[in-house]
Amino acid sequence: MGGVALAQTTGSIIQDDPPYPSQYWILGSLQKDPADMACPEPTGYQIVFYSTSGDPLQGYATAYADANGKFYINCFDDLRLNLAPGTNNFYIGVVKKDDYGVNEQQISIPDVGWTSVTLTLKKGEGIDPLTEEDGQIINTHISRETDVKGSGLVITWEIGPNGDAAGVAAVNIWGSPPGSGKDYDKAVAWSKVNPAPISGSPGSFKVTSITVRDGNNVFFRVVSAETSAADIHNETLNNYAVGKVEVPLFKSATGLKYTRFSAPLLQRSSKWEDVIGDQLTPDTTPAEADQILRWTGTGWGSLYYQSAAAGYAVNSGAAFDFVFGEGYALRVPDRSGQANDVVSVVGRVKKDTFRIADTFKNLALTKYAIFAHPFPVTLALDNAGFRESGAYKSDTPASADQILKWDGTGWVSMYLSNASAKPYWKPLGASSFQLVPAIGYTYRKGDGNTDTDGYNWTLSP
Repeated sequence: MGGVALAQTTGSIIQDDPPYPSQYWILGSLQKDPADMACPEPTGYQIVFYSTSGDPLQGYATAYADANGKFYINCFDDLRLNLAPGTNNFYIGVVKKDDYGVNEQQISIPDVGWTSVTLTLKKGEGIDPLTEEDGQIINTHISRETDVKGSGLVITWEIGPNGDAAGVAAVNIWGSPPGSGKDYDKAVAWSKVNPAPISGSPGSFKVTSITVRDGNNVFFRVVSAETSAADIHNETLNNYAVGKVEVPLFKSATGLKYTRFSAPLLQRSSKWEDVIGDQLTPDTTPAEADQILRWTGTGWGSLYYQSAAAGYAVNSGAAFDFVFGEGYALRVPDRSGQANDVVSVVGRVKKDTFRIADTFKNLALTKYAIFAHPFPVTLALDNAGFRESGAYKSDTPASADQILKWDGTGWVSMYLSNASAKPYWKPLGASSFQLVPAIGYTYRKGDGNTDTDGYNWTLSP
């Protein structure tokens, strides 16, 4: 059995304050099995708190272990949990990954306040993934064949229980029209990319018509071979689309360049070796290597790319992994003959509501934050939910909350006005912008915004 040690206490929180308000919190630690030398680091494992034994999807809250194995779970993330102090028994487990996890354990929430939990990874244990994929095709994923420019894309899938029941024997793969800056668009005509139906489960198909770093955004769905073009987006057939989005990478032969970027696709791994991999230029001297930078709220931390074998190493601050919803910066030193390029990010299209607090930070909590547009679609700021979620409004630009975009040479800024009708967001200069996939944006808390709690930006697909 996976180890679980519970030290339950109520009252004030003795660890760091929770990132946003709740009456019930689980503050936890996931650790390696000390008796298993092969046990992996606990980083990136998904911990699930739920109400129904053996069936987390009836009501659950979840979090991922950070680089130190720590996690917060806000028990009110799902109101179906029906929490009441001192009376309810609940369950906790760790989703199996790489044949390690923690089996279901019973846990009580004794009273309003916090519960401290320590979990231990065990080989062969773990609860099933929270895929919510109960359609005919499940576990659809996409990967780069290699990180070399021109390599293909590999799509994998399984036929699920409902597919077996429906007699699904083969699948087709449908793709969106590829192109530079293309959105995930279900309204346009998609086309089949495989020449003939593919049988077998699990299955795999390599796409060679669209390749790594070819400049094209593209999206795919795997569906039963019996599915018509009109039905390929039916969620009962496959709950997840997958895709490739090109991240712009500003480069120059004559000067240092920065790119604010994001990854608007859900990742299977939080490691930069997997998210970006060998698509940057390495060097053993940090200043000469491409770097990934993360804003901490008070300063920058950075990783530099050493090599395909050695991966990414700390240049300044602490090590950090990719977090969906955060924005980052790429630093590229000048090199002879180089010019602007792209980096290919692959993953799943998020299908449910995004909340900035899911990444354990709020917008307007500190003076500046770098955030990501979480969906691979173009979206006007007026339609992006900032105003409704709690952004600060003012007709004085410096007093209002602002969003800034770096275009490779300078900043373009917009502020949230007090207008009673659209457009609410106004440009500070002659140029305006929309949220587009793969760009990281800077959020500036307005000088007139005196709220110290920030707000939970919420956006639905």
